Amino acid sequence: MNLHRAISDRAGVGGDLMTDLPLPSRFEQMVELMDPEKITEGMPLGCDPKKHIKGINEFVDAGFDHVYVHQVGPRQDQFFRFYAEEVIPKLGKSKTAGNGRPPEARQAH
Repeated sequence: MNLHRAISDRAGVGGDLMTDLPLPSRFEQMVELMDPEKITEGMPLGCDPKKHIKGINEFVDAGFDHVYVHQVGPRQDQFFRFYAEEVIPKLGKSKTAGNGRPPEARQAH
């Protein structure tokens, strides 16, 4: 959690706060007041592939045809290996090969 805040201190800040704070110092003050749990709310974190698959499926089930994920932190190689070995294979071809759309809705590229 502390690593996440140190690298991406804007996580968990939404609404007008991202654009309406007049000075960077005000933004820093606001972030210090935030509940650390709120910062990562709704984000699948950690090494449990089921959490990541569930998070991706929530977007796919809501109709998104592209879902982007990223690693917050310095361990990029471990992140890509984890997704290549533990997450993507378990999503199934129906969600990876056609951007989450059923075969009849896919267009040839």
